[in-house]
Amino acid sequence: MRGMAPSVLRHISAAALALALAGQATAAATIVNPQGTVALGVNDAGHLISDVGGVAVNGGGTGTETGLAFRFADGLFYDATSPGCFCEGWGVSIGGATSGYAAVENGVAGLALIEFSATASTATSRVALSDAPGLVIEHAFAPAPNAPEALFRGRVTIANGTGADVTDLRYVRVMDWDVPPTEFNERVTIQGVATTSLLARSHNNGFALPDPLVDDGPIDPATLDADFVDFVSAAVPPNSDQGAYFMFDFGTLGAGQQIQFDIFYGAAASEAAALDAIAREQVELYSLGQSFDGYEDGAPATYIFAFAGVGGVPVPGPSAGALVALGSLALGAARHRMRRDSSSRTS
Repeated sequence: MRGMAPSVLRHISAAALALALAGQATAAATIVNPQGTVALGVNDAGHLISDVGGVAVNGGGTGTETGLAFRFADGLFYDATSPGCFCEGWGVSIGGATSGYAAVENGVAGLALIEFSATASTATSRVALSDAPGLVIEHAFAPAPNAPEALFRGRVTIANGTGADVTDLRYVRVMDWDVPPTEFNERVTIQGVATTSLLARSHNNGFALPDPLVDDGPIDPATLDADFVDFVSAAVPPNSDQGAYFMFDFGTLGAGQQIQFDIFYGAAASEAAALDAIAREQVELYSLGQSFDGYEDGAPATYIFAFAGVGGVPVPGPSAGALVALGSLALGAARHRMRRDSSSRTS
């Protein structure tokens, strides 16, 4: 979505940008939805996984780090991103040459903090691209309006206050799924690839650097730019440790204009409940992370990473049978395309 008079620029003075470029102390917060079912650990640059107020019982490091956590039937929060690699993050680039990104695993590079604030259930990050400080990126996290019991919505606003058009504006969001109770061994679904016009690249490499100028490629080639369901990667034996990577190409953003889209993070106690929440939020593109042993019905939890406002069409919440059939067809098509491409290169 594009528009004039960027809201994220409205209260940012030249002095504030100068202060941001000079550097500020880092901050973070763990936010929980009012229902007490989903928690996010949000860092000051808008990336996830934090031990500030962490609630997860299976996090990495100190054991309480929280990225995306869900309250199980035993009353405890279990995280699906922090048990192993702290590989959740995002990045932005312009002109095919200038970029900035943020992830705990990779650090924060090319971004300058403007402001971070949080309440019990909301968190807002505002940063600028260091080499183009008029380009401001805001991530505003809050319970999703139509499925607050299952999802947080992260509204992303990218505003161009540089005074000139910026070209080849790209945004990456990536995460490593570590789904309990079989952390480092999960089944991953991605749906909506074929119908999302602004999607430039997708695959299952949750360990990828979130810099749009550097694409590390998929863990398994069958997942490149393909829809798939309950995928088990044979590329990382003996476990299927994988994630979800999405790169969007927003083209040219005019001077004084902004774009806006939504990211969703959440979880539900079953696949059916997760798909229902996705449908209620008019999601266009999504990934599900599920335990290796509980994928049939998505128990004990199905974790969600999704997008809306990225040039797609709302994805309905199909039955499990329909998902399996669709995933098989998509992977079959991907493998056929790979064989065809290979044949063309050798012929």
